[in-house]
Amino acid sequence: MKKEVTITFETITPLWTGDAWQDNREIRPSSLIGSLRFWFAFYWKIVKEGTTEKLNEKGIPMENLAELENSKKNRTFRIILKEKIKEVNNFDEAIDKTLDELGLSVPSRIFGCTGWKSRIKIEIEDFKGEDIEFNRLEFKFPLNKLQQNSNQLSTKFWIKRILFKDDDSKPLKLFLFKDIKVKLTTSNYWWETYLEDFFNYFKDKLILVGGKNSLGFGFVNLRMDDNSSFPSTISSVDDWLKIVPIYISYTGDKKVLGFNFKYFLRKKEKKEFREQNFGKQGEASKIYVSNLLKNNDSFEGKIYIMLVNNPFNRSNKIPIKVFDKYVKYLEGINQEVIDNEEV
Repeated sequence: MKKEVTITFETITPLWTGDAWQDNREIRPSSLIGSLRFWFAFYWKIVKEGTTEKLNEKGIPMENLAELENSKKNRTFRIILKEKIKEVNNFDEAIDKTLDELGLSVPSRIFGCTGWKSRIKIEIEDFKGEDIEFNRLEFKFPLNKLQQNSNQLSTKFWIKRILFKDDDSKPLKLFLFKDIKVKLTTSNYWWETYLEDFFNYFKDKLILVGGKNSLGFGFVNLRMDDNSSFPSTISSVDDWLKIVPIYISYTGDKKVLGFNFKYFLRKKEKKEFREQNFGKQGEASKIYVSNLLKNNDSFEGKIYIMLVNNPFNRSNKIPIKVFDKYVKYLEGINQEVIDNEEV
């Protein structure tokens, strides 16, 4: 039986889902599905301690149903499915048991792989938009006054290069998405057996969705149906996923991207650990910082710093004590601001 659920990607910071640096005018369902797949695999590996799909050197799932069938000799999908149908009354359960015998991981059974179609689909129902103008961004905060005198430590060059068309003939503006509501369609079996617990597990935790997460975008809460309140607590999953809110004093009137804070942390770290902890071009970071969330009538804002240790590559895990060091650096920004104002 078909199951339809309304899921809201409730944005703490807006989302980028475009397929190119220059264009983000369309929400790509494939980008949302890709993010959900990663977090489901994360959940299945760390929380459920289950087997996840094999990944290539770039972290892309590489399971192939035909290869699994070939490895079982005469035990093909159809042969096994005929047997399982006789054992259970639910066709989807028979499919699940068949794929389990063939050795296909649960994430691939639900989200698909080579030779196997995804069991879910999503349709965009509603969303909001937000424009970010280049000339309304802060490029030097939270660097101190001494550092602000050095153009080398400004984020202006990198933010312009990464996010905006380098065309000074017209205003530089970036369009992002907020609070994307989708209709998720699957069957009762896949929802009740796997997906409902997954969405319930992450309903009080921030996750990253879409692209440009290292810039501070895509910090999201997953909400089902009318459950739309922001979380009162931010939970952690041992030392694999940890999220800490930090209050920041900022007296300016411009938007501060998470990239500024991450750039600040990267400069604080020893050179030999920068790429390992913050990623190099084309590779995922393990440390993410949200954009500054600031009320218009207050000088105090809030950021979230997130540790995401990839459970599929355990060799480069960042220790919690290193993450805690970064938290202390960011908590110390307020004292730097006070010191600067007194100079």
